[in-house]
Amino acid sequence: MSELLAAALRYHWSPRNVAIIGGLINTVLIGIATVLLILDSFNLIFFIVIAVLFGLFEAILYPAILALLPQLVRKSQLAEANAWIQGSEQFTEVIGPAGAGFMIGAFGLTIAFAINTLIFAFGSLFIYLVRTRRRQPLATEPEKQALTGEIILGLKYAWTRSAIRISLLLIAMINFAMLDPFSQGVSGVLVEFSLTGLFVAAGVTMFLTAIASSIGRTHTIK
Repeated sequence: MSELLAAALRYHWSPRNVAIIGGLINTVLIGIATVLLILDSFNLIFFIVIAVLFGLFEAILYPAILALLPQLVRKSQLAEANAWIQGSEQFTEVIGPAGAGFMIGAFGLTIAFAINTLIFAFGSLFIYLVRTRRRQPLATEPEKQALTGEIILGLKYAWTRSAIRISLLLIAMINFAMLDPFSQGVSGVLVEFSLTGLFVAAGVTMFLTAIASSIGRTHTIK
């Protein structure tokens, strides 16, 4: 649902503006969580609401950032630029969780949240400083619909295509049946395995998977 909203927003606004707004909102949300931790006003309901809103705007922010790429590089450089983005993303998925686990273990949760707030703030600033190339207008621009109408149209399209509908249902089932029980079991594993080590293991696994899949795609193209 959030991906459909992101696509509709990018159609009405530029990806840069969507990314800036999404980054600023997530900065504010993480900042609120940091303030609650500093004031020792931990409230589970507040953090659940913050987590839900953060996930929603993160789902809007990420596609908007990817949509910026064609406006930053030439068409001939797009494949190479995509490769750099995907590679750096997998690298940060190794370094980021490991660094977060280290900061939480060494300095505490409050410091980790404060640093995360600064990272989001700087990220939003850097996106603001990005200057994109002007998009050449099409000969016949499609008529824009209302935002709600576009979301409904996207839902209808996904539901009437059996492959997309089955994929969405499978993803929902996997998230419900596997990811949630795994996350609930992490607290027990942490007794025997450090938080940093667990995050490093997860990041390295994703990194190796990305390398293997990239090699497979390269051989397929050749």
